[in-house]
Amino acid sequence: MYRIEEPSQIELEKFFDKAKKSILDRMDDWIHHRINDVKVPCRSKKLNLTARVSPGGVTDVFLRRYHSEAALKNLMLGKMDDFINVINDLKNESTVRHYPEAYVFFKLTLKLYETFENGGRAITATVTKDFDHFNTIVSDVFLDHGYDGKESDGSPVFEKDKFVRMLNLRICPYCGRSFIYSVQQAGSKTVVKPQIDHFLPKSTYPFFALSFMNLIPSCQTCNMKDCKGDHNPIKLVATDCKYLIPYPYKFDGNKVKIKYVLNGTAYNEDSNFDVKVDYGGDIDLKKGCNEFLKLEEFYKLHNIEVAGMYRQMMILASMAKMYYQKLGVKKPWLKPTPMLLLGFNFNDDNSRKY
Repeated sequence: MYRIEEPSQIELEKFFDKAKKSILDRMDDWIHHRINDVKVPCRSKKLNLTARVSPGGVTDVFLRRYHSEAALKNLMLGKMDDFINVINDLKNESTVRHYPEAYVFFKLTLKLYETFENGGRAITATVTKDFDHFNTIVSDVFLDHGYDGKESDGSPVFEKDKFVRMLNLRICPYCGRSFIYSVQQAGSKTVVKPQIDHFLPKSTYPFFALSFMNLIPSCQTCNMKDCKGDHNPIKLVATDCKYLIPYPYKFDGNKVKIKYVLNGTAYNEDSNFDVKVDYGGDIDLKKGCNEFLKLEEFYKLHNIEVAGMYRQMMILASMAKMYYQKLGVKKPWLKPTPMLLLGFNFNDDNSRKY
């Protein structure tokens, strides 16, 4: 794991300028009721609902609030503290306007519809009507016409490859063990593409689907459904935010440490090495990292690499330094020894590459 450095203001501005028109135009269409063909996803065949915006409702208020360049920029270029404020504002708005919070943060299910729209009674016939479902409408704006959107010429609104190269990342910041790029299917073609995880999952928080600091380049394993995927990595208690896995833009290497243990003195045996993770006593963080990222399970598999690095760094490096010192080589010349042996040094600048 490692910390991602925050982008420059110039990079942020370029990112925003590329996507703003598509999103603002789609917002405008929803606000002025020019859209009537977006279905509300529901697995039940009893619900065949078309999304619409109710004037003065939660969805309408949210779209109008961010229907300007300045407001949209704050949403797309904000930081985690800003994201938490947006979530809490939506929770409060839902309470005030008596709008089910489940409609904001979840896809529609038959049970939810029966509970909030049919007085808790079971629906027997198929229901076909217009329906103000916040999650569907906001997903259409920020996901379908933002993150996955296409320009009029067919080019993507959000270019994943350029995004990852701009951040200069190669290795997954969640696990620090696998490459970000993977082989994927694009129609009938097999292409090499980067994996990008939404730290705050787009299924729950679609309004952050194209927020810069919510987009985390990751490896295919960490981004899988059974790992990080759509799992919610935060727990909100009042205005406090508890992280269940490290947020890469705030990662603190003092809170999560990777350690090796040499069982005995036979360093020539790979099996004598164990790799362990120290969470500094944070039980929630330990549970989240192992449940969502499978960190300890994966790191145990890397005892062979640890054994090799130990032998190179601790044995060869110390012997080489001792030899050089006896030859009269001055200390400044001994600093590159790890680089000579491993090909790279372990430091913050190199961690995202190796």
